[in-house]
Amino acid sequence: MAFTYAKDSSDLSRLRVKVGDVDSSRALFDDDEMNEFLAQDTNISLAAALACDALATQFARDYDFSADGASFKKGSVSSMYASRASSSFDRSGLVN
Repeated sequence: MAFTYAKDSSDLSRLRVKVGDVDSSRALFDDDEMNEFLAQDTNISLAAALACDALATQFARDYDFSADGASFKKGSVSSMYASRASSSFDRSGLVN
């Protein structure tokens, strides 16, 4: 699984920044997956929306629960990425 991020203006790096996937030790996508989003849409904001939508779908399997007086809100990660997908789409200049 290759992971490339450089603080440069390459499309891959710009997409990683928009998605928040810049830490190789906690990678959300490998380079092939990110490049697939870029192949689907060369507009960085729209490619980010696709990536965030994929993450929302992935994390939708997680759930919120409470145990021993502690609450764990893992399911909220899905809604956060869904919101980011919508925000990225809106900022692209297109309307939902």
